[in-house]
Amino acid sequence: MISHWIGGRPVEGKATFDVYDPSVGTTYDVAADGGADEIDRAVRVAQSTYDSQWSSLTPSRRAALLAEVAARLPKLYGDLGFIQSRDAGKPISFVENRELPGLAGEFAAYASLMGRFRDRLHSNDEISYGLTITQPYGVVGVIVPFNAPLGVTAEKTAQALAAGNCVVIKPSPLAPASIPVFVRLLEQAGMPPGVVNVVQGSGSEAGQALCEHPLVSRISFTGSTAVGQTIVRDSAQMLKRVTLELSGKNPCLVFPDANLKAAAANAAFSAFLNAGQTCTSASVILVHREVSDHFCQSFIDEARALAIGIATDPVTELGPLISEQRRASVMEWTSPKRPDTHLLFSGVVPEHLKGWFVAPHVFYVNDRTDPLLQEEIFGPIVAIIPFDDEDEAVSIANQTKYGLASFLWTFDARRIHRIARRLQAGRVWVNTGHSIPDDMSLPAWKMSGLGIEGGLEGMESFRQFKTINVNLHGDAPHR
Repeated sequence: MISHWIGGRPVEGKATFDVYDPSVGTTYDVAADGGADEIDRAVRVAQSTYDSQWSSLTPSRRAALLAEVAARLPKLYGDLGFIQSRDAGKPISFVENRELPGLAGEFAAYASLMGRFRDRLHSNDEISYGLTITQPYGVVGVIVPFNAPLGVTAEKTAQALAAGNCVVIKPSPLAPASIPVFVRLLEQAGMPPGVVNVVQGSGSEAGQALCEHPLVSRISFTGSTAVGQTIVRDSAQMLKRVTLELSGKNPCLVFPDANLKAAAANAAFSAFLNAGQTCTSASVILVHREVSDHFCQSFIDEARALAIGIATDPVTELGPLISEQRRASVMEWTSPKRPDTHLLFSGVVPEHLKGWFVAPHVFYVNDRTDPLLQEEIFGPIVAIIPFDDEDEAVSIANQTKYGLASFLWTFDARRIHRIARRLQAGRVWVNTGHSIPDDMSLPAWKMSGLGIEGGLEGMESFRQFKTINVNLHGDAPHR
């Protein structure tokens, strides 16, 4: 059974729900199904641990502990990569080569950033002054998505712990297996039990209970915009502080002076990473008309070369979608019947694969109002649209309601600075993609999110401000 993890121990609970392997489309385990009672238990354990242990650690001691965990963690991974690969349908080569190495890096980065916390002194006169300080919230609720359970958990948890909080994590019921294992490994690496806790849940009850719990003052969520709006509503009654990283429809702009081979390879990697189930996926590619034919051919070559297979096969580059429901939703986008939309490439899923697979599809679009350019599909579906000049490219890129990420391919330094400032997205990758330092913030614009996480700015969002005014006279105010 895939358990909760509360106070340093696995907790099985009374109810369960089925957990599926998306590569084969069948159940392989059951998970404990928690609700309000389990959330209350986990939150109270976290609050007790915060009061009795965690809050009394000095920042330097907490930083040393996070650094120690970061140093020990990679030696403990064992079969963690396999667990996430099977559970979330992510190619194991990606999990082991790119995702696992980043987990410890998050803890190391935020251990280092803790040294940049600063209280501020406001001078008034020689015996009166003011202070602006920050303090932890206490218990933070973290709700993570199915598409990157380990990466998102490590990123959010490291920030929350560095800021001085304890944590209760609610995993996605579509990929619940790796997070309790990861938290157990954190404790083996030196994290005190009860600092990080996990409650599983098949529906909305556990997440809603976490958002509404009176001892939880801060919520951090990554997932869809629709669920993010629910998180805000559930948290609103107590005016909890909420940060959200949500859906994206991320444009990739390619100009004639770019390295077209590198641009095509990088765009394909981004577009088809995790079978397109990535909120920063480059799912809309804008190509200057002058080089569109050349780029399209290179991009199709990259798509055609992808190895489709079960997630735990080391040669797999494109695995399954997370569920049958998700597969059915994505398949609806594979046959548009609009006159200005043309199918350039449609891959083939090998017949022996029985899981929830969708092959890559690449469309050439001439109408900028096409839904392929507007809606987050969350699958291996890419739309390519030509443009004639810089203004048109920026206009098309900014027409979506989302603003999570964007990509720009050009070697013109002046164009880089012009367009990077004009793109309405919190993240801009220039001549690269999906590479970001562990200590860099992750802003989300428009309908892609609320607030900021990542980097010093994100770590500070897990603390709350307080001002203190001191008068050493001790006398009554003048009337």
